[in-house]
Amino acid sequence: MWATSTNLIAISPAGATAVVIGATATTTVGNELEVIGDLLVSGTASSTTYLAGAGLVGTPSHSFAGDPDTGIFDGTGSGDQLNFTTAG
Repeated sequence: MWATSTNLIAISPAGATAVVIGATATTTVGNELEVIGDLLVSGTASSTTYLAGAGLVGTPSHSFAGDPDTGIFDGTGSGDQLNFTTAG
């Protein structure tokens, strides 16, 4: 449903418990929205939980669009260390 007066879009297929976007996307149990590919959010996005992979020195889990090898990662996989990297 598209509302031109508010520029809002609502996707709610009949009987669906999840919305999946992307040619190769498959629903993951517990996810109400799954996007395979890039997602741009303009404004504020909030969540009670955010999960990311462990990452590595050259490819940190949390990085910057213009500097993808600088950021924060947990390279040990143990979840007990917070590592920062610059220039991979």
